[in-house]
This record gives sequence, C-alpha cells and structure tokens, in this order.
Amino acid sequence: EGRHIEYLNDFLKTGHSSGFNEAAPPDFTQSFASEFTQEKPGELDVLMNALRFEQKNENFYKELAVWTHNSQQKEFFDMMASFEHGHVELIDGFIDAATQFRMET
Repeated sequence: EGRHIEYLNDFLKTGHSSGFNEAAPPDFTQSFASEFTQEKPGELDVLMNALRFEQKNENFYKELAVWTHNSQQKEFFDMMASFEHGHVELIDGFIDAATQFRMET
C-alpha cells in the first residue's frame, strides 16, 4: 500500500497511472501479526490471511469511490480497487494451486 501514493501522484500529474513496477515484494509481517494464532503459520494460513487483507483493501477503495463526488478521485479509487482485485485473483490462484479449490471472487 505504501506505493499507492506514488501512483496517486502520477495519476494527479498525468491523468493516468504509469502502472506497477515493484522490484521486490513488500514485507507484510506486521500487517498480519494479529491475524495468526500459531507461532509459525502454514502456507494456507498465510494465503487466506493475504486474501482477506487484499479483499479489505479492495472494499476500502470501492467505498471511497462511492463516497467521493469528484470524478477524478472516483476514477482513481476505481482504478485502485481494480488493482486490489488483481491481487485477490492472484492470491486466489495460489490458494487454488495449494488446495485444488477455487474461491468465487
């Protein structure tokens, strides 16, 4: 989420986003600290919590898009919700590979 401010600034300057150019995956250890009850969570625990995390982010941006009356802000929040949905789909694919079960997203 820290990179989103860069996308917002780019969007405000140019009217569109330059896209994602992440070199290294972010560390979400602190974000999930309260989500796990076991000392060392398993693969599926991590994936399910990551899925919930991304779904929360997607819903957050969707709510902001509904809330704002500014068309540029709405466009930006819709775009960010779309990016978050892409994360949901990606993680869902990992869950599918790990369990052979596809969530409905």
